[in-house]
Amino acid sequence: MNVVVLINGRDAIPVRALPFVVPSNMSPDVIVTLMGRADECGRFDELFAYQLPPHGCPVRVQPSEWSRIACKIMAFHDWIKKDEESGAITKSIGLEKWKDDSIRLLPAGVFVWKDEFISEHRRDYIQGQVSEDEYKQGGYDPNFEPLIYPERLQRVVMKGFKHLPSAATPDQTSPMHGRESPNPHKLAYQHIARQALCRLRSCGKIEL
Repeated sequence: MNVVVLINGRDAIPVRALPFVVPSNMSPDVIVTLMGRADECGRFDELFAYQLPPHGCPVRVQPSEWSRIACKIMAFHDWIKKDEESGAITKSIGLEKWKDDSIRLLPAGVFVWKDEFISEHRRDYIQGQVSEDEYKQGGYDPNFEPLIYPERLQRVVMKGFKHLPSAATPDQTSPMHGRESPNPHKLAYQHIARQALCRLRSCGKIEL
């Protein structure tokens, strides 16, 4: 489904849609860390979220406002982990609960501007383990028409935005169109490698 909506003539993405737009590294706990400016490497430090009042212009959500949401998400994560360790639920069930229910802990009606998100997402990859040429070859672009399943999750993701018009369907002019999809294991490995490099930088163990 198309998760991009028009707000005052500008493309916007609900924050609840981000785990589907970039499933490899944009889980709810990562989102609140980035929005709260708590990422140790300063990733996405120029991206802000906004809320849309019933009548008026978008209002920026301040980084400090994400701390309470982060606490709720961490508490939910710990609750699932505790149930897994006690044998009350299996790890598969725990993972499914996390994927479905952690999204509900992100605030409804809060969004990021699409162009700003794309810019920060691209910068994050190029500063990590992916070269600019590799990025341009495709396979790293966000998917703004992801499969959101089960259907009830669609209502959760778009809560607060249903009254807004959808943006035009994303075009297929990106370099990825018509190419074979990249190996998901390779993408996951590259993400882990980028995170490890980021931690080494923050600890001062390497200089670039």
